[in-house]
Amino acid sequence: TTLTTISTPEFFVAYILILFFASLWGIFPSLANVDPRDTFDERLYKTILPALTLTLVSTEIRQGQKTTPDNSTPKRITVVKIKRKI
Repeated sequence: TTLTTISTPEFFVAYILILFFASLWGIFPSLANVDPRDTFDERLYKTILPALTLTLVSTEIRQGQKTTPDNSTPKRITVVKIKRKI
């Protein structure tokens, strides 16, 4: 899943979230047109979907960097310099 997340652009995740949360279920607006006259609640409501997209993508990428493909913690690699006799 890590490779899929890294290679999947944020806008594709946004399209999927817009499809479900805005088009099919109608929970959030599909566009975040924030007007200066909007109240804080309206601004928050209009920006939840973009914030959710960025949070999901950045969390998954960060989570993928902490684990290896077999879901174990990465092992530390040390580089040892070997002296050769000439």
